Amino acid sequence: MSASPNSAMGAILYGLISAAIFAVAVKCAYAPLVRFLIWIGRRLPPRMRPRLRHGADRVFPGWRTAGGLARPPLDWRLQQIRERKRVAYALVGGVYLDINLHPVNVGELREGEFSGLDSVRLDVGGSAAWVGHYLYGMPEGRQRSFLFSSLGDDAFSQDLRQRVKYADWVKKFHYGEAKYSQCGLSVNLENPNDLPSTTLTHRGSLGSLGWRQILAPLTKCTKRGGIIYISGYFRTNLCNGLSRALEALPAQTVVCIDHGRFQPEDYRHTGAALTKAFSSALVDVYLCSTTEFRDFASGAGVEGAQDRPLEEVIKLCEARQILPPFTVIKGKVGTAPTAYIAHYGDVETIELSHEVAHTHGRVGKQNAFNAGFLHELGSGQPGSDLYTAVAGAVRCALETWASTMQRT
Repeated sequence: MSASPNSAMGAILYGLISAAIFAVAVKCAYAPLVRFLIWIGRRLPPRMRPRLRHGADRVFPGWRTAGGLARPPLDWRLQQIRERKRVAYALVGGVYLDINLHPVNVGELREGEFSGLDSVRLDVGGSAAWVGHYLYGMPEGRQRSFLFSSLGDDAFSQDLRQRVKYADWVKKFHYGEAKYSQCGLSVNLENPNDLPSTTLTHRGSLGSLGWRQILAPLTKCTKRGGIIYISGYFRTNLCNGLSRALEALPAQTVVCIDHGRFQPEDYRHTGAALTKAFSSALVDVYLCSTTEFRDFASGAGVEGAQDRPLEEVIKLCEARQILPPFTVIKGKVGTAPTAYIAHYGDVETIELSHEVAHTHGRVGKQNAFNAGFLHELGSGQPGSDLYTAVAGAVRCALETWASTMQRT
């Protein structure tokens, strides 16, 4: 069977471009030529670009830097974003159809019927969705976000797609489709008297969510700069090609990630890719809770991560160079909301001066912290030095979180 003219021409172009990039590498990476080759590559059919990038990575790993695609320093990128009139927020990862049952006043599961529910609600859930919801409700107001996730082909997926389509906070929904799969699904058993809820989760189609599905539209949405928030990492396939995808993002973007809760077996399969991205500074800000941070440190091999003082664990992680430039850790619930900032070995504790009467209320309220952080990070005062900008974003996150916790 003979190859088609298009495939033959593509193979020739691929070979010529790879050979030229190799020649460039030998001659100390002549930048104008690399930029010219990148210009050619962008005009090839989209299906050929992943193979082209992979080939260029093998023969000349520094081609992005030589071609001007490597992201500039974080302080410059943040300044460019803050000077824009409107910030582009791209939310990637965990989106679920939430089934909320209230009230579930059961101490333990046993055979029999519980018929005391007074309401069953369907909602759009997951960290990416809740962060978008809270960004839209910030005081400055009505910040709509781009959303990137994955759906199945079942009735639940159709329902979730319609709900996202008509959500006020969604600017555009980009999703991959997984055949013969359900969407991500959470069943939330909401306790009465404002006690913590129990959540049963099925990741469904999120397990197939990968960069091949979303990288092109994500790049298009943020080509002029913006903040990219990655969530639910351990429930997806975003570990596959993670570093290559982050390197390919537009130059004027800031990348934040909150991997969420996970089991030890989840880290064994996907943790190495995340650690590599952190240590290579491909992620700018790592957002997590104290429990999530200790679990991450344990998975990365930090001895005694579950028992040592938190600041000591942070310093051990910094010594192993497995953290990104900024790590922001949300403290446990207490009378005064607290967070910690780790930046190249230095650790600062930020605490609100006023006490907060904590309530649990509806599912998803914990994501108000991340929303407040992202909002202030992108729309804060231009001209601030980098650390001041991040510390200000953490204070805004704490205020937003505290305000949300007090609502019923």
